[in-house]
Amino acid sequence: MLEVVDQMIDLDPWQLIWGFLGTILKSDHQMLIHIKRAHRREVEAQKAQEDLRAEIDHLQERVDESPTNANPLPLGVSIKPLIKNLRKKVYLLRKKLKKM
Repeated sequence: MLEVVDQMIDLDPWQLIWGFLGTILKSDHQMLIHIKRAHRREVEAQKAQEDLRAEIDHLQERVDESPTNANPLPLGVSIKPLIKNLRKKVYLLRKKLKKM
């Protein structure tokens, strides 16, 4: 540390100023990189949220469909487990969306 200070004392004042400005410009450049990365992550998170909402809406529509409008199931197959499974998927996707 003392060697650096001794070297700085020997420098011309203009060299000190240019060195200081170079340091500031480097740190500004790094700050811009961090801002761009944060913005990119935010855009990716918004895209993921939109995709999840679209999937939730699609699944909710399937759950809300009237059994009379749906294709008939083969005899012996109950619709209740299918609806329960779809509701569970909707619940899990909403839970995942809240965590974002």
